[in-house]
Amino acid sequence: MNRHTKLALIIAPFLAIGGYGATDYYMRNKSHDEQLLKLNLEGECNLTSRPCTLTADQISIELHHSGQETQLKTTFPLDLVTVSFTDANGKESIHHMIPDEFRLNWHADTQFADLQNAAAGPITVRLGAIYNNLKYLHEFRTGL
Repeated sequence: MNRHTKLALIIAPFLAIGGYGATDYYMRNKSHDEQLLKLNLEGECNLTSRPCTLTADQISIELHHSGQETQLKTTFPLDLVTVSFTDANGKESIHHMIPDEFRLNWHADTQFADLQNAAAGPITVRLGAIYNNLKYLHEFRTGL
């Protein structure tokens, strides 16, 4: 056996293990594609009088409004939260919520109470939240 064959036999196991590790790393990062999941509304809600509870899998989101602020509490630290309000005339206001340091409590200054008082009908609320490449979405009517 010449020295090139000996060297190849010594290096081959390390190349095989390294290739296996590199393939696993590549496939793990490739499989985290974004997914859309629908939140389910638990019971009736009216943002100003009682909180709206939305659930999906193990995540639970509670949305309510007091004063001029819309607040959200969640069981998992979310990456991004957006809420929008649409009146009966189709006028929509979109609000990007601001997290606390743990990303479990979110808030945004909104005029939901003013919109609800001025609206001639129900308000459509749209909520979008992102957690680890999972996008949670829900739309419901309030103020009926």
